[in-house]
Amino acid sequence: MKDENSEARPKETTGVPTALKGSGTVGERRCPLCGGLVKEMWRGVSTFVSVAFCICLFLTPVLLFTCLSGAGTIFLIPFLLCAGIAVLSFWAMPAAGAMAVVARPCCRSCGHLFPTASADSHQPTEAPFPRWPAVGGSLVLLATLVACLVWLRTAPGLETGRGGLRYASRVVVAGFVLNFGLLAQTLLWRRMGTRIGSTVQRGLLLLVPAIVLCAAWLGLTGYDHWALSRKYDPVKRAPQVLDRAGLAALPPSARNVKVHSWAFMLSGQFDLRFTAEPNEIEQFLADSPSLKTVTCKTYSRQCMLLRGGAYVTPFDAGGYEVLPLEPHMPSWYRQELRGPGRRYEVSWHDDMYQGELLVDDETDTVYVHVDRY
Repeated sequence: MKDENSEARPKETTGVPTALKGSGTVGERRCPLCGGLVKEMWRGVSTFVSVAFCICLFLTPVLLFTCLSGAGTIFLIPFLLCAGIAVLSFWAMPAAGAMAVVARPCCRSCGHLFPTASADSHQPTEAPFPRWPAVGGSLVLLATLVACLVWLRTAPGLETGRGGLRYASRVVVAGFVLNFGLLAQTLLWRRMGTRIGSTVQRGLLLLVPAIVLCAAWLGLTGYDHWALSRKYDPVKRAPQVLDRAGLAALPPSARNVKVHSWAFMLSGQFDLRFTAEPNEIEQFLADSPSLKTVTCKTYSRQCMLLRGGAYVTPFDAGGYEVLPLEPHMPSWYRQELRGPGRRYEVSWHDDMYQGELLVDDETDTVYVHVDRY
């Protein structure tokens, strides 16, 4: 006898075990071939990296405040560890997001790969991600980031707290921008890659985010360099060094002025270099209060001023004077006099500031170095 409700019953689908058709909770993705669970590994990695960044970003200032509040250095290692994880996860977040966009989910049981747009279709919905154009764009962006950071290193004032913090922040942001460029490439490919049939056009499309980020980073570095050069102009900072060394004002013909100075609580280092006319250098030395009662030492090619290690003898076998090498000096500060020149020992403000003044009579250049004790 024919069942009256037979037409109302859905036809049973073949190919998938009956036990797997109704199994699983709502929202789980199932393989249409074997009924196994579909996994999206990189999406979980992206979530894990984001959570790690948020946790370490919260713990880092707490541990730093605990270290500075006198709780001891026991919290120093956890602080450095959390700060390092925060920076690394900050860099890795866009890269993990890019992998989540590009990666194709697969079945845990049979390993069948699915298109990223839909796990229920057997036909791919997009062309394969063009890797080499993406790598090329990332290399161009990397070269631009490195070149801009090297250029920023030439700006004055990086030895100060604010200048050093600005540069360190740019290094951290540069790592994020590099990986963000990869994320922007994948999102742009996901949005427009399927509409472009030509492989060359898809490759050129992936260069757009790199070019935009390169232009933005060049503009930011140019602004940083301009702001640092304006705030830490060597000519404007020179009086700070001259005052601490008890020296006269900068000569009118001074050029090629360089300043390197930092101070923290009761310590500091102040360095100055300038080139001027010989007669103005002599007037500068005569007008300097800290040099009134100081006798200079003269040097020549037969009696040079050389620098050695921490423990040196005053004179070597050739009669050259050898002084200890001053550490942490800027690259433009010349500590040796291998030709005609003079050296003054500087002490000012009740011996609070001590150092030296070197005059290179061969190039008409003056070097000043004082430390705060």
